Amino acid sequence: MDYIKITLKPGKEDSFHRFHPWVFSGAIYRFEKQPEEGDIVEVTDHQGNFIGIGQYQIGSIAVRILTFKPEEINEQFYFKRLQEAYNVRLSLGLLNGEYNNTCRLVHGEGDNLPGLIIDLYNKTAVMQAHTPGMHYARHQIAQALKSVLGNAIDNIYYKSETTLPYKAELDAENEYLLGGDAPNIATENGLKFYVDWVRGQKTGFFVDQRENRALLERYAHGRSVLNMFCYTGGFSFYAMRGNAKLVHSVDSSSKAIDLTCKNLSDLFTESEFEPFKGQTVKAVPISNCHLTRKQIEKLLTDCEVQAGVKGYWFKMDENGELAGGVAKFVQGCKEQLAQRLGLTPNTLVVIAAGASATKLTGVLIKTFGANVEGHMDKERYEFCWIVDFPMYEIGEESGELEFCHNPFSMPQGGMDALNGKNPLDIYAYQYDFVCNGVELLSGAVRNHKPEIMYKAFEIAGYDHSVVDSKFGGMISAFKFGAPPHAGSAYGVDRLVMLLLDEPIIRDVILFPLNGKAQDLMMQAPNFVTQQQLDELHIKVVEDEKK
Repeated sequence: MDYIKITLKPGKEDSFHRFHPWVFSGAIYRFEKQPEEGDIVEVTDHQGNFIGIGQYQIGSIAVRILTFKPEEINEQFYFKRLQEAYNVRLSLGLLNGEYNNTCRLVHGEGDNLPGLIIDLYNKTAVMQAHTPGMHYARHQIAQALKSVLGNAIDNIYYKSETTLPYKAELDAENEYLLGGDAPNIATENGLKFYVDWVRGQKTGFFVDQRENRALLERYAHGRSVLNMFCYTGGFSFYAMRGNAKLVHSVDSSSKAIDLTCKNLSDLFTESEFEPFKGQTVKAVPISNCHLTRKQIEKLLTDCEVQAGVKGYWFKMDENGELAGGVAKFVQGCKEQLAQRLGLTPNTLVVIAAGASATKLTGVLIKTFGANVEGHMDKERYEFCWIVDFPMYEIGEESGELEFCHNPFSMPQGGMDALNGKNPLDIYAYQYDFVCNGVELLSGAVRNHKPEIMYKAFEIAGYDHSVVDSKFGGMISAFKFGAPPHAGSAYGVDRLVMLLLDEPIIRDVILFPLNGKAQDLMMQAPNFVTQQQLDELHIKVVEDEKK
């Protein structure tokens, strides 16, 4: 055991007698020689007496102590630490078969492994390093973890791309260190959750909030619960199991909301009904609904026209039985639906399924909310600012990274965010102003720096030549110098629609388009004459691919 020695200033050793795990840079007297990021070092007091062994890092916290004993830091060391952590979780009943196969196995300093997080999801462990030292030790830790858990684990996913200090330039990549392509369903206190450790925040699920979620369940009975910043809806499902009267889940991230819906979709992975089978399924319960079948079908048709996607429905009748619509296809999971959706007699459930479920869900809520008595106050105007739009998303059709909304908006954090963050975690300076669910204004802080625009498009898969070709005028203007600028635009016709209480915007537009997108007054679209082409010095070119 021959580690670089770090000597402390006189009097700086007192906290370590109380087993404080951090050595601050200001407490260091001298280095035997300069260590590299992540190196194992030995810490001594000013007289040369042994204090501990830890991992070195450039920054205010210079050393994180791993042990206060003179021992070698190797795979056996990590095995011992992980075994201790595992035994504690077993003794507390945090892992007990089918009812609980999800927990935080390692919580940094709390388990004498500073800078390391390990969460268990059934047979998958997600490992996250927050320090260079733990990053360099990841393979040792993975081997030790497999030795501790044996057949209880098949996969180890390393997810540290965005948690390691970017100044260390470690070029870490998220990857499977063991196994791969693992099932994403995990169980916590009898509730099943869809966990996306690849695209989701943290390790995919906020495992450390387990006890708080269970506490909410105790207090939720008969209450209305608003879950802000809901992420994948963990607190919401506990509230529903606790027989909450009403549960709303809100998040600014469409990715998070999609994951919330997938938590419901597990009921239909093997459904006999093809539109539901293996799809994202979103259900909107509407209590105390007395619409007739004909009225329900009419409203669903209206929603389909608006969203371009077909919706479905069933109802819990006065006797507590499921009836109408797709009732026969959901009978097999009646109890789970009743629990998760808080179903009571005369509750209508409208459903969106498939890749466009999110879009249809919004239309269903607005349309049925306005047509079912007691669910929408039509005499009020409720305003809302929507901010922090994601800069990027994974395209539903392409499966690739693409711009979420406006590619010309300034990313929050500028170039540092583009260089150092996971693209899916980057927000844009974009904003919408909404009233009663209708977008009245949209705007953004515009990108005015060429280097940031090039980088933003590069992340989305476009090189400099594409940007120069498609947006050459804008890039040239920016190169001459452009001030920071922002703006927005109101939809006046939408304001009028709300003021007149008209449900369809075509009814307030002077020259509206018909259902075929034709302007009958202007007779547009129409054929272009040769004279018009000549005046504009353009010509029609046949598509060579045809």
